[in-house]
Amino acid sequence: MKNNLLVVAYCGISGLLLASPTIYYDLSHLSDDLWQYNYTIENDSDIVIKELTLWFDYRLYSNLILLSSPEANWDEAVIQADWNFFADGLYDAFATTGNEILPGHVFTGLTISFTWLGADLPTSQRFDIVDPGNYAVPIYIGDTLNYAIVVPNPSAILLSAIGVLSTVPYLRKKSLRLRRV
Repeated sequence: MKNNLLVVAYCGISGLLLASPTIYYDLSHLSDDLWQYNYTIENDSDIVIKELTLWFDYRLYSNLILLSSPEANWDEAVIQADWNFFADGLYDAFATTGNEILPGHVFTGLTISFTWLGADLPTSQRFDIVDPGNYAVPIYIGDTLNYAIVVPNPSAILLSAIGVLSTVPYLRKKSLRLRRV
């Protein structure tokens, strides 16, 4: 019985841990090596997003330009990638009071253009969700996802249900053994 409860608890907790902030991008080719990312930020977590950073690999991106800002008032900065110092470029946004991305909310309107230095198509980038009071450790680290190839994540309830249902054959087998004795 204890093992069954542990399995159910584990599946339920695992499903809850999958809830996380997600940043999607839509890629547009503007001309030659000039490209554009249009971002959508979904906060499917239980944290309030007050600051986020998008990273641009110095070997693949140059000439970062913020074309449009998010729909809320954020303090934003774009820092160019630098080959001389092997430093990645970044976009950093800090929410002013009352403009945080609350759990369950979606944030749109961020567009960044760039020169692509890679051989293939531009791909996802790393992003950090940061606590403005403590920059030492990001709250969450992830990779942006392309809208064109996104596979939806199962919900926490679905994962919990799968965990519970996966124990049914084990329980039936155990109850049959008890009846034979």
